[in-house]
Amino acid sequence: MTANKGAVQSKVTWRHRWASYRLDHKRVAKESGRRLIQSPFTTLLAWLVIAIALSLPTGMTLVVNNLTDLGEYLDGGTSASLFLDPRVDRSRALDIAQTLRQRSDINKVEYISQQQALEEFEAVSGFSDVLQLLDENPLPSVLVVTPVNHNMGSAEAERFIDDLKDIPGVTRTQLDMQWIQRLQQILSLLDSAIEVIALLLGLGVILVVGNTIRMTIEQRRDEIVIAKLVGATDSFVQRPFLYVGLWYGIGGGVLACIIVWLASFWVAGPIEALADAYQASFYVQTLSFLQALGVCIIGAIIGLLGSSLAVFKHLRDIEPT
Repeated sequence: MTANKGAVQSKVTWRHRWASYRLDHKRVAKESGRRLIQSPFTTLLAWLVIAIALSLPTGMTLVVNNLTDLGEYLDGGTSASLFLDPRVDRSRALDIAQTLRQRSDINKVEYISQQQALEEFEAVSGFSDVLQLLDENPLPSVLVVTPVNHNMGSAEAERFIDDLKDIPGVTRTQLDMQWIQRLQQILSLLDSAIEVIALLLGLGVILVVGNTIRMTIEQRRDEIVIAKLVGATDSFVQRPFLYVGLWYGIGGGVLACIIVWLASFWVAGPIEALADAYQASFYVQTLSFLQALGVCIIGAIIGLLGSSLAVFKHLRDIEPT
């Protein structure tokens, strides 16, 4: 006769726990995605809100990066143009250039005669027919002075240009790359503005996602109550709503990348055509794969933060009576 040994206790290993945890997350992720597909209008609205909030700072960052690249492309280092008096002949101009070359703070001096200046202006402007009607050449001869320090600051550049004003025969001096320095200051200001805009838009999206999840929680209140009655833990009940926020964020990030790509291709043609008109081979920088991946990750984080805000605020208040 076989003896009844009773219930047998088995030990659950960490591998079994991990496998069960992983399978449950996989099931909840699929179920959450299926629920989003079943309500396409609400899902699309949430994606559009997140996409607009992500595409604005992303697009502005691309604009700043392109302007920075353009500035670096055009910036051959700080240089000064010394416009000579029309009465200064070629021999006197070359003597001034030779004197300037002997200075320790000057790297190179290039002499551009009146005829050379006129030919360059005709080639760039395309007004050769009009210029031929003039009785005399209106352009002065120029000395282009390149300092040793190519990246001098604003104050140092001003001192350098002031030191060249008193040279006999020089009527006017101009810092050729001063606009590059001003552009860099504007771009620095835009970087700060983009950070503020991104922060405000991110906070707004978190609140929008949180409100959307809150309405979803209210719609599934009875289901949540029943789940808690049969012993479901808070983490088990919260998990589907967190995944909903995650899918909202990822979908919004993907849509934001599409919007930025389309906008980049839209403006790339006119910008490159303009660069070709100035004989510059400049190509518009668009969103790279790693940057797009970063946008999707940021979207996922925003979606999770919004859903977490709603879950921890509203879901814990639902208890069976």
